[in-house]
Amino acid sequence: MNDVPTILFVCVHNAGRSQMAAGYARALGGDRVRVLSGGSEPGSQINPVAVAAMAEEGIDITGAVPQLLQTADVKDSDAVITMGCGDACPIFPGKRYEDWELTDPAGKGLDEVRAIRDDIKRRVSELLGSLLPASAVTPGRYRHFKGGEYEVVLVAKDVETEEPVVVYQALYGERGHWVRSLADFTAWVSRDGYEGPRFVRVDGDDGVVGGRP
Repeated sequence: MNDVPTILFVCVHNAGRSQMAAGYARALGGDRVRVLSGGSEPGSQINPVAVAAMAEEGIDITGAVPQLLQTADVKDSDAVITMGCGDACPIFPGKRYEDWELTDPAGKGLDEVRAIRDDIKRRVSELLGSLLPASAVTPGRYRHFKGGEYEVVLVAKDVETEEPVVVYQALYGERGHWVRSLADFTAWVSRDGYEGPRFVRVDGDDGVVGGRP
């Protein structure tokens, strides 16, 4: 795998599912991943309902343009995620291939597309958690973007999914313990006027824990 893994998202028209997935991967992964997308039969424009659904998450995909799937992009990628495009994607040894069964948002209303969007977000978070190294987070004190401080106890793998997870303890109130996927812990957040990493290390390490240091 490359030092910065490349993910390719592929669907038929490259106008909905793959563009939403690419949007999440860029927002959650930041500079830690390279993101590509393409379609076996690219459409003429991005699905406007998908654009609206992603805008609710603070992610702007209005500038995306449907692209024809390129064999070179498959060859350059570490992970290739297909979504209903059958056998259109060439197979190269050493690549990670996954086929995500997702409803096509074409012709669907906003409520239906929100459900598809949320499923894509979960899958992208899990994918990033499996591709990115756990070394980005180490034990120490971190501040959540809403102000609370926490102590990271350890970074481990979920025994069932093998997804990297972060175990951390609140430094306020009843000092409860929390478990969050590594991808979610290090995600870049755009919410309520704030844009930045979900957690920032505050115990003497000036590095930002998130997608865009």
